[in-house]
Amino acid sequence: MRPTSTFAVFYFLTRTQAFVLENGGIASSSRLGRISKPLTPKPTIVCSATLQDEVACDKLEQSSIEKTEKILDESSDSAGSLRSSIIDQVFPLMLTLCKSESTDAAMMVDKLLNRLEMEMNAGNENVSLTNKHYTVAIDAWGKTGHEDAPERAEMVMERLRRQSKSNPGLDPTRVTYNALMNAHAKLDDHERIATLLDEMEKKTDIYPSTIDYNVLLSVYGRLGRPRDAEQIVQRMIDRSQHLSVGRQCYPDLYSYNMLLDAWSRSHESSRGKRAEDILNYLGDHSECSFAPDKYTYMAAVSAVIHSGEKNVIQRVERLLEKAKSTEIDSDVFLESKLLDAYASCSSPGSASKAEKHLNTLQEKGIANAVSFNTVLKAWKASNDPDCQERAESVLRRMKELGFVNTISYSTLISTYAKKGDVDSAERADAMLSEMSAMGLAPNVWTLNGVMSAWVRCGQIRRAENILDNMEQGVYAGRGEDDRMGTVAPNVVSYTTLMNGWAKSKDPKSSEKTLDVFRRMVQVYNDGNTLAQPNLFSFVTLIDSIVRSKTKRAAEKAESVLFEMYDEYKDGNLDVKPNAKLVSIVIECWQKSGENDAGERAEALLNWLIDVNEVEKDGEFMPNEFTFTSTISAWAKTRKFGKAAKARSILLKMTEMQENGVIRAKPNTHAYTAVINSCAYCENDLLEKRDALQIAVKTYKELVASTHAKPNQVTFATLLTALRNLMPADEKRAAAAKTVFQHCADAGLVTELVLRRLQSTLNADQLIGVVGRDAVSSHGTVDTANLPKSWTENAVHERR
Repeated sequence: MRPTSTFAVFYFLTRTQAFVLENGGIASSSRLGRISKPLTPKPTIVCSATLQDEVACDKLEQSSIEKTEKILDESSDSAGSLRSSIIDQVFPLMLTLCKSESTDAAMMVDKLLNRLEMEMNAGNENVSLTNKHYTVAIDAWGKTGHEDAPERAEMVMERLRRQSKSNPGLDPTRVTYNALMNAHAKLDDHERIATLLDEMEKKTDIYPSTIDYNVLLSVYGRLGRPRDAEQIVQRMIDRSQHLSVGRQCYPDLYSYNMLLDAWSRSHESSRGKRAEDILNYLGDHSECSFAPDKYTYMAAVSAVIHSGEKNVIQRVERLLEKAKSTEIDSDVFLESKLLDAYASCSSPGSASKAEKHLNTLQEKGIANAVSFNTVLKAWKASNDPDCQERAESVLRRMKELGFVNTISYSTLISTYAKKGDVDSAERADAMLSEMSAMGLAPNVWTLNGVMSAWVRCGQIRRAENILDNMEQGVYAGRGEDDRMGTVAPNVVSYTTLMNGWAKSKDPKSSEKTLDVFRRMVQVYNDGNTLAQPNLFSFVTLIDSIVRSKTKRAAEKAESVLFEMYDEYKDGNLDVKPNAKLVSIVIECWQKSGENDAGERAEALLNWLIDVNEVEKDGEFMPNEFTFTSTISAWAKTRKFGKAAKARSILLKMTEMQENGVIRAKPNTHAYTAVINSCAYCENDLLEKRDALQIAVKTYKELVASTHAKPNQVTFATLLTALRNLMPADEKRAAAAKTVFQHCADAGLVTELVLRRLQSTLNADQLIGVVGRDAVSSHGTVDTANLPKSWTENAVHERR
């Protein structure tokens, strides 16, 4: 079931505005595109939380289904014989069934529509089909949330279109389109909704309303697609400017709230700033006929909190003060946003501020379990040395108030897990018994937290015992569907253990990591869908292979990568490899020492380029690291022509970036890697001549580049190339002096640069470059004796 945001739930509960078909009786849709409904179908959708209402609703649906079956049984005679008294019951019954929002009810509506079509086609004059009948059938399917519902709704729409060819009065209306769009909205099919809107706009008798565009905006909001949402809002404005009053579709408050929701859920780098700009626009422009409400501020604040931008806490505090100044009621949900801000920041004092704000909420009488759990989350994120003790203190307060729950313990366990010592792991483990004594059931995240605590302190076997117990159904608790039963492991459980073995010093760490991975795959194949391997599972597996440094490690890592992609293409995996994962494998080839590492790394790069071209997916787009690792793989081989090969990859990167195929521009590391491939070429006169030309040309291009510049490693590498590729004569000394002067002018002289210079020049030449006072009696140069300007921009080297 797709999780629903707090923002969406509360907006749905308080802002739903049903609109009515022209007969005055059909609640066809809501202004919100039903944003709070889950993907999975429910047997009964109820409007009240009381058990009595649920039972009453079940009885109503069952009664309606029984009436439908009775009508269908009574009309089992030949088509055209259905009595007028029965026909009059059909449409009201369809409406009642539609409100049940169940698959069984939708199927009954469909059957009733089928029967009416048969009667009309058979010439029964008592039947008068209208587009309302078809709209109700479409809406009935849409409300179920079943995965096949959009297809079934489309089939009803197609039947309506066929009927309308002989009876223009049956043409789909705007409400019909809206019902169909809502059916697709349940499964977030934004492409089909956009197509339907385009179709509506092209018609001369249908004018999409704000409500219709809001269906698409609600989907973009859930999916975190703010750029698409912005285009729709602008489209609504542009279209309305050319339409008469009554046909206009200007964005309303809900439109902007969904736009802000899209920004809050996105991964755009500037989402917080953009959300603030939209909020300011709504508050500052008098032409808006509405003012931001609580949900506007909640969405904007969420965008700022999740943005990772600077001054998050101060900005959230400012936004909340602004909300209060506009007389927006401050409740626990809005006030808790400040707690979220503190919890998202690990800076010193954030958790203490969160707890102080919690005290304020408690004084106001609006603090709840969520508020306290958010403060626990803040202590979990904190780097304060006493964060565990402070979190324990919060938990004690929760116990006194009756607020403590499974989430509370799971968060506290994770707080102990990050400490990474045995005592903390023992405390985390002991909390399982403490929970049991309080009648609280653990969930998979509780147990994963304890596993993580044991892994972090190196007690991997203890973590494995917990996984064993989960597989055997030892733990009674809540599953991820929140139902009581036994807690089954999920992908994080297995990946946590994999990560423990991968980073351990066990001589068979790679084999043990692979064993856990295979175990996870087997559990998944046996029916535990929660154990489907994810990207981090594969990253951990490949990382363990890379760390093993065993013979053929790169080949094994590559094999896992290709298998992952094949499983994804075959539809067996939801997760796909990405450029970062491919780059890790390329780096493995680079470090492998294999004679064909250059060819294998370049072949993998070319494979990624081809996949990126086919998939048109930014996740597959090669980046700077991908190209640089490939260049470095060639640099470390002992092959003739490796400098030319490395140079060709740099040129390919440049060409692809200029043509817009990739975004990554050649950086300093890429240029330096090419020079490094030249510095250690094979000892052949022609090879060394060509390598020297490539090194000098690449260095000049780097100097002239507008997006990269030489660093201290570049200068040291170029000096190495001069030393290895040129004979020890005055020409080499002059070239080395020029390179060193460039390095000194840039303030990048380091001990590494000086060592390379010393190995390139004789004693007299060295004195001529750095000065006699800088050279010791042993012929070495100390950076302390050099002008400060020569070294001021250098990054200190690790020893």
